[in-house]
Amino acid sequence: MLNKFEKESLIIKLLEEGWTVREIAKEAHASPETIGEIKRMISGESASYTKRIKNYLKMPWPSNCSLKIKT
Repeated sequence: MLNKFEKESLIIKLLEEGWTVREIAKEAHASPETIGEIKRMISGESASYTKRIKNYLKMPWPSNCSLKIKT
């Protein structure tokens, strides 16, 4: 089971790869509303999200985490 940050990271990755909202919802077990919120956040409509993601990227990854983000 993914934590909130891992799920958001997965959704962002899939959005960048061009997946549809429906495909992402099925793959990430997230609602279309959540995916839409993340889309708005990464498009710059939410400054708090940008701050939060920058803080997450500074955090060390758990050793058992298989999800990696290119920075």
